[in-house]
Amino acid sequence: MRDDDSDQEPVDIIGDSDDDTGANPHAQHGPSNFQIGQSFQNKDEAVLSVKDYSIHRGVEYRVLESDHLKYHEKCKEFGKGCSCLIRISLRARKGTWELDYHVICARIFPLVRTDAAVTVKVLQQATEADYGFRPSYRKVWMAKQKAVVQIYGDWEESYAELPRWMLGVQLTMAGTFTVLKTSPVRLGDQDGNSNILPIPFALVEGENADSWSFFLSNLQSHVTPQEGILVISDRHNGIKVALEAPENGWLPPRAFRAYCIRHVAANFSLSFKGKDARRMLVKAAYAKTEAEFYYCFDIMRTENPAMCDWVNQMEYDKWT
Repeated sequence: MRDDDSDQEPVDIIGDSDDDTGANPHAQHGPSNFQIGQSFQNKDEAVLSVKDYSIHRGVEYRVLESDHLKYHEKCKEFGKGCSCLIRISLRARKGTWELDYHVICARIFPLVRTDAAVTVKVLQQATEADYGFRPSYRKVWMAKQKAVVQIYGDWEESYAELPRWMLGVQLTMAGTFTVLKTSPVRLGDQDGNSNILPIPFALVEGENADSWSFFLSNLQSHVTPQEGILVISDRHNGIKVALEAPENGWLPPRAFRAYCIRHVAANFSLSFKGKDARRMLVKAAYAKTEAEFYYCFDIMRTENPAMCDWVNQMEYDKWT
C-alpha cells in the first residue's frame, strides 16, 4: 500500500495504471493557435508546443514524416472539413489521449528545480491543473526522475566523477589530501521468524572444488565464524570436496551438512516420473517419526523398488 505523499518508485500499484484520468480531457488550455513564421529554438521545443496544443484540444493527428529535420503530421480528418497540417507527437490509447512523461517533465521541471523533495502527489495536481486531467502516478514519478537527472546529474555518473574531482582539487590546491571511503554492499533477506540474514556471493570462473573452497573459506572468515553451522546445499561434487577438506574447517563439530530437499526431489523426478512419487519422497524427508518415514518408504517400494534403491544412495541423516 502506497502513501499518497510518498515518493517511491511505483511497481504494482492497485488502482493506478499508466492510464491518465480526468473528467475533461478536452479542456481548453495552453496555446490557442500557431502562426506562420513562428520560430522555436530547436525541434524539441517545437514538438513540445505542438503536444501541448494537441492535448488541450483533443485533436488526433497522423505522422507523415519524422527525421532530424522534419516532424510533419496532419489531422486524421484532413480533407473531411479539416485542413490542419501540424507538427505533433501524440499517442492514442484506449480511446483517450496519452500525455507522455517527457512532456510532464518539461512542465514540472521548475517545481522540481525549486524543491527536489516535492512529492509526486503535488506534481500530479500541478499537471492536472495545467492540462485538465490527472496523469498516472507512474508517469509523474518517471517525469520527476528525469527532471532530477537533468538538474543534478545521474547518480552513477556523479559517483564515477568523484576520483577525477578529488584529483582536480589536489592539483589546484597545493597541500590538499583527499580520502575516498566506500562501504561494501550488503545484501540480506528475512526468514519466517523475521530474522535478517546476510546473502554473501562471489564471482568465480566456474562451479568446481577450487571455487567452492575459495567461497567457503571467505564465508567462514567474514560471515560465519561461529561453530555449529549447518550447511544446506545440493549434492554438487565441488561442494562435497570443499566441505570434506580438513584444511577448510567445515567438518563436525565445526559444521554439519544437509541436502536441500528441493534439489533432491528435482533430481529424483528426472529418474521417476509422477507427482505422487515425488510427493512421497518429500513427505518422507519431513517425517517427524520413524513410523511415518517408513510408511512413505513402503508406499514408494510398492510403487517401484528402484525408487528406494535410488534414495538409499544418500545418507539418511543428510536429508531426513
